[in-house]
Amino acid sequence: TTLFRSTSASLALVDLQDLFKSMATATKTELMTSTWGEPVADNASGMTRIPLVIMLKGAPVDVDQFLQKLLYGKKYIKIERATISKTQEQQLMLNISLVAYKRGGTQ
Repeated sequence: TTLFRSTSASLALVDLQDLFKSMATATKTELMTSTWGEPVADNASGMTRIPLVIMLKGAPVDVDQFLQKLLYGKKYIKIERATISKTQEQQLMLNISLVAYKRGGTQ
C-alpha cells in the first residue's frame, strides 16, 4: 500500500479527486459529489488525515466494482461509513465517508 506523496494537502485532494473520477469511469459509475473536511496532521506519525465524503450512482455490479477498487487499490484509504440506497431507475446510490492518509504536514 502506498501513501499519497503530494507535498501539500490541497495537492493530495486533487490526487484523490482524480483517483475517484478515474475509478468511476473504469467502473461505469457516475461520481455525483465529493467533499472533504479539514486535513489534520498527526505530528507523532508524520501522517496527514484527510476526511472525505463521496456519492456515486450506478448499476449494482458497477457499484460493487467501484467498492472493490476502493478497498483493494494502491492508496491508503479507510472507509468509515457507507450507505447504499436504490433509485427509481433501479440503480444504487452509494454515499461513503472515508479517510485518506498522506505523509507530511497540511501545508
